[in-house]
Amino acid sequence: LLHKLIKYLNRYYTLFLKQPDEIHRLYNEALWLRDTQVSFVRHQEWLSGRLAGVDKEGQLLIETEGRIKAYRHKEIELITD
Repeated sequence: LLHKLIKYLNRYYTLFLKQPDEIHRLYNEALWLRDTQVSFVRHQEWLSGRLAGVDKEGQLLIETEGRIKAYRHKEIELITD
């Protein structure tokens, strides 16, 4: 099992070094709730929008009112209930 894990990590680390854009694409493809409507709180205001993905800086991309906005870590709180 450990051998398989090391092989898997090695493969993706090599991909990260050689093709970082591909890692970004794969990450967004696997992102939980991507392309679904989500609710979130920002500065005590409830909002909703489509979770569009994550940018290359790691910011969460949410589309509201036809515009995509990037949010940093802890800037918003996703409501999952």
